[in-house]
Amino acid sequence: MYDPNTLDLSIVVPGVTTGFEVNALLIQGGGSICASLDVLGAKVVVADPDAGTITADDATVCLDNATVTISATPDGNSVEPMFYQTVYVLTSGPDLVIQDAGAAPSFSVSDTGSYIIHTLVYDPNTLDLGIVEPGVTTGFDVNGLLVQGGGSICASLDVAGAPVSVIDCPNVDGQGTALAGAASVDAELSFWPNPASNELQVVLNNVPPGRVEVLVFDQMGRQAMTPMVFSVDGGLFRTTLDVEQLPTGMHHLVVSHAKGRISERFMTTD
Repeated sequence: MYDPNTLDLSIVVPGVTTGFEVNALLIQGGGSICASLDVLGAKVVVADPDAGTITADDATVCLDNATVTISATPDGNSVEPMFYQTVYVLTSGPDLVIQDAGAAPSFSVSDTGSYIIHTLVYDPNTLDLGIVEPGVTTGFDVNGLLVQGGGSICASLDVAGAPVSVIDCPNVDGQGTALAGAASVDAELSFWPNPASNELQVVLNNVPPGRVEVLVFDQMGRQAMTPMVFSVDGGLFRTTLDVEQLPTGMHHLVVSHAKGRISERFMTTD
């Protein structure tokens, strides 16, 4: 509040003059001009939307019934400005095909494969999610509409998201014991070292005669190594996997034989 006859606001250069400089001209700030400036004022923070990051509750889930629930937990570093909303998006496969969306990062799926749970922070006045056709529209399509993806809409999509691999449940548990209700499987899988940096020794005991296939998958359910196929007479099967070229992290070792399949996790390190 001021008298234009005593305070000429033309001295203010936007982007240069500070409120402290103006206040210093006033009696309340030690100056001589009778005027009043609310120095505290009303603080308003203007921030861009930020989806932040999110972590899968379980990187690998096995499908033992018609459906299984996969979920993730936000890392608490997202920014949701006023008038914006947060929605979680489920995509599948390398093309990030959108399968579902909801207010919580938890989804029910009925097929094996690689999935990703993403966070999207958006203004419903500028981004109409009605354009999304599940099973057709991809995460890349949506990202292309946003400023971060070269478009014009101010919103934030965590493209990397939280990967979850949904696999068939193995026929045996970690000790090679048949699961309840499963066909009888006596083969026992062991492997070492775990973590492994160069080689992984794989031994399958009591294996039935026939075909043995050794597969390695990454956390997204993608094949990480060329499948190895063997013909065995039965009894003891042993092989060595060269894992030196695998990236550091969790992987899945899947060994199939004539009467079943065993799946186990192992770590790789530098």
